[in-house]
Amino acid sequence: MLGNYFLSCGREMKIYRTINDCLNWYRHWGTLPILSWIKGADLFRAGRFKEAVDFYQEGIKKHPTHPARECAQFDLSYCLYRLERLDLAEKLLSELIQKRVDLKEVYLLYSRIKAATGHIVSAKNILELASDIFVEDPQILSCLAHSFMYADSSDEDVDSIRERLSNVRRSLDMEEVNYLHVETAIAHIDIRRGDLAKGERVLSRVLSTGQAPYEAVVLRSERLLETGRVLPAREQLGRAMAACPRDPRPMILLARSYLRAGNDYNAEWAKQLAEAACRASFWQNAEAVSVLARAFEETGDSDSAEIFIERIKNLSSSSELSVSFYSSSLLQLRSQKVSNG
Repeated sequence: MLGNYFLSCGREMKIYRTINDCLNWYRHWGTLPILSWIKGADLFRAGRFKEAVDFYQEGIKKHPTHPARECAQFDLSYCLYRLERLDLAEKLLSELIQKRVDLKEVYLLYSRIKAATGHIVSAKNILELASDIFVEDPQILSCLAHSFMYADSSDEDVDSIRERLSNVRRSLDMEEVNYLHVETAIAHIDIRRGDLAKGERVLSRVLSTGQAPYEAVVLRSERLLETGRVLPAREQLGRAMAACPRDPRPMILLARSYLRAGNDYNAEWAKQLAEAACRASFWQNAEAVSVLARAFEETGDSDSAEIFIERIKNLSSSSELSVSFYSSSLLQLRSQKVSNG
C-alpha cells in the first residue's frame, strides 16, 4: 500500500511539473508549448543527453521557425558536445553564431571547444565577436582577456581589454562572482606583461576568497611551475582537473611537470596525463599530442613518438599553437642520446 501511495504521488508530481512547465513556456514564449523540447529539457537537466538529443531534434524538425528554436539548437549542441559528437555540435553552434544570436552561452561554449582542441586564435575570434554583441558583459570580457594571453595579441589590444575590464569592475559589487572573474583576468594580464607584484597580489586576493574561478587556479598553477614550485603546482592542477575534467590544459601542464629533470621526473606519469589530455581534446590539440610524443620518446618508444609527431602535421590546431618547443626538445633529446651512445 505504501509503495503504491508513493508511486501515485510521483505521478501527480510529474503531472504538476509538466503543467507548470507548460505555463512557464507560454508566459515566456507566448505560444503553445513544444512538448518534445520540454521533455528534452527535462532529460537535459537529468544529464541524460543521449535521450535528450532525439527530443530536441524532433522539435527542431517540426518547428523550424519557432522563436525558441535557437535555444533548443543550443541545448542540442551542448548535448552533442557532451556525447563527444563534436563535428555536429560545432556545426550547430557555427550556424547560431552566423545569425549573431543573442545567447552568450553559444559563444562561450563554442570558444571553449575551440580552446580545448587547440584552436586558440579561433577561440579568441569568437569571443571578440561576442564582445561586440555583449559589450560590457563581465564573463565575455574576462574570457576574451584570457584568450588574449594564450594567443598572439598586440599590446594595443591587450591595453584595450584591460581598460574595459577595469571599467566593468567599477560597476560590480565585490561580493559578485563576476567581480572575481574580472579580477582574475586583470591579474592574468598584469602577470604576463611583467607586472608580477601587482598581478600576484590581485590573484592571491581572489584565491583567498574560497570562491576563486577555475581560471585563477590554473593561473596560480602556471606561476608555481614557472617559479619551480612543482609539488604545490601539482596540487593546484589536481583541483583544476577535478573542477573542469573536459579542459586538457591542466593535464598538459601536469604532464610537462613530470618531464622536467629532477627528483619529480616520471615519464610514465607524463605519458598517461598526455594521453588523457589528447582524449579530452578529441585528439585535436597539437600541444597535447606533442607532449605525448615527447613522453613516448622519454620512455624509449621512438617509433610511437614519430607517429605522433607526424600526426601533428595533419592537425589544423598546429597552425594556431606554438609546438616548436616540443619538436626541438625532442630532437635535442635524440641528439643527446646519440652523443652519449
